[in-house]
Amino acid sequence: MGVSTDAILFFGALIPDKDEDPYLPYPWDHDEDDEKGETDWQDLLAEKHGVAYPTHLAKLKDWTPEQQDEYRAYSKKRSEIVSALGCRLGSHCSSECPMYYVAVADRVFRAHRGYGVEIEPERMVVPQRDVEKVKRFLIELGYTAEQVEHWRIGWWLVSDWG
Repeated sequence: MGVSTDAILFFGALIPDKDEDPYLPYPWDHDEDDEKGETDWQDLLAEKHGVAYPTHLAKLKDWTPEQQDEYRAYSKKRSEIVSALGCRLGSHCSSECPMYYVAVADRVFRAHRGYGVEIEPERMVVPQRDVEKVKRFLIELGYTAEQVEHWRIGWWLVSDWG
């Protein structure tokens, strides 16, 4: 399997790199010494909305049909919460050195190396409610309104290698 460089065009905000602002945390990212380990951003949002990850299942090697149903029910609720927010967290740069962004879910376009992506002009028109979605999503992730107010929300073109 080869390495690909992709272009990603999205409407949203770049999350400052830890090198740019070492005091700005990634709420879904925990220290290796932290017992929680890394938290998936979708799990973080589900938990904030009262839907807890079934951690007791993570320790099991084989799941019974009932345990599989329990995890499916959790995944469905989590997906509904994330979908209702209308944004998603993505990464660019590379898998070894990810840099993060928040984008309106239906305003993300990815062109794989060697392939073009046609974008209808009407998709580029962004209503003010999409700006508010991005701000609300960043706050849901754990950033403060004051932090979010200083971020530039708009169209971004980034690359991803991996």
